[in-house]
Amino acid sequence: MGAVSEMTKWSGSDCEIPVCERLPVEFIASFIDDGLTVRLLVDGRAVGNPLTDARRERDGYRFHDAMHLAFAVKLGWSPVLRGMLGCKRRSDPETDECEDGGRACMIEESVCHLIHVYRRDFGDDGWDVLVELIRRVVRGFEVERCSAKQWIEAIRIGLAVQDALAAGGGGLVKGERGNGMLTVFNGMLTVFQVRSG
Repeated sequence: MGAVSEMTKWSGSDCEIPVCERLPVEFIASFIDDGLTVRLLVDGRAVGNPLTDARRERDGYRFHDAMHLAFAVKLGWSPVLRGMLGCKRRSDPETDECEDGGRACMIEESVCHLIHVYRRDFGDDGWDVLVELIRRVVRGFEVERCSAKQWIEAIRIGLAVQDALAAGGGGLVKGERGNGMLTVFNGMLTVFQVRSG
């Protein structure tokens, strides 16, 4: 497990690390919604905690794990998803602490909430201002290498998937890091694909 022979080149933050510490190249995420709580399974395994909207006014935030999937697929970055999937980069203690640890997870969760609030207040246009703030917040972390365009694409992909899941009462999301695509299959057997540019 994690032997040097299992290492291969991969574009993104998982270039030369053991296979067991990589974000998956492909995955199926199941969002199971009972109307109040969403449970997430990735490749059939329950991950994370069941989520509610965690506020008096229901706003669909319980589907926000779609943002973590979009960050992983488009940016090659999601310390939260790494933690849920058990693929933190423990073979490198500094990376484990600084890129996959609590502070990085808190930053990612904060970015998700900022996106949610920005969209609520300003709609789906004008992401440039928010993305500039996000890029300042993540400065000093590996994801700082991502361009504003990459961030905007990740945000749009994540929100589109989140909306499709909320509209369909949950569903399946197929993630493909190699082509930057998330595909949503929901209860009405509709397919919604979002591919990065």
